[in-house]
Amino acid sequence: PLPPSSCVCSACLQSAYPAMCRIVDDKELKKHYVFAKASLEHDEVKDWVKAEGIRGIPHLSLYDSTGVKLLGMGASFKKMEPIKFNLRAVVQHKDAVKQRQQPLDLDPNSFVLIPGVPVGAST
Repeated sequence: PLPPSSCVCSACLQSAYPAMCRIVDDKELKKHYVFAKASLEHDEVKDWVKAEGIRGIPHLSLYDSTGVKLLGMGASFKKMEPIKFNLRAVVQHKDAVKQRQQPLDLDPNSFVLIPGVPVGAST
């Protein structure tokens, strides 16, 4: 399996937070990811948000076990399905993701595009 990764989400919108919590509680995803909620009340988090170029909150950032950023995307309520899909796709295609060594691109519907993997080939 993919080594534990860090998934930092600052899900502060009332509708997104409960949905994000359901993703965090997913038993299968917990096997592959370490989830953490970051609060903008802390200066170091504000500095990190600025350095990452995050423009909207809530936001999901996904890193591999070495700290390489794999994915960054908005985490509004309407993006919960793409988030679940993307987290599962990264696990399913971990070798292709590792080779990229830079953030993955998203299609217009916020689904991850993994090089060498046909669109829609992930579960």
